Amino acid sequence: KVINKEGEVMDVFRCDHCHVLFLDYVMFTIHMGCHGFRDPFECNMCGYRSHDRYEFSSHIARGEHRAMLK
Repeated sequence: KVINKEGEVMDVFRCDHCHVLFLDYVMFTIHMGCHGFRDPFECNMCGYRSHDRYEFSSHIARGEHRAMLK
């Protein structure tokens, strides 16, 4: 449960694969699009396959796809 400065409970969106939490649904949706359709730890942008959520998160966090998006 996440509470903002005003004491209101905020919606939280959780990736069931990585266990990453998002407060913004759009960012959650973008994140979910990074996961492969056949394997949740296969990068949907480049096909890189990792063994676990830590390796997958590191792959995404390195920002290697920023150049591909421009």
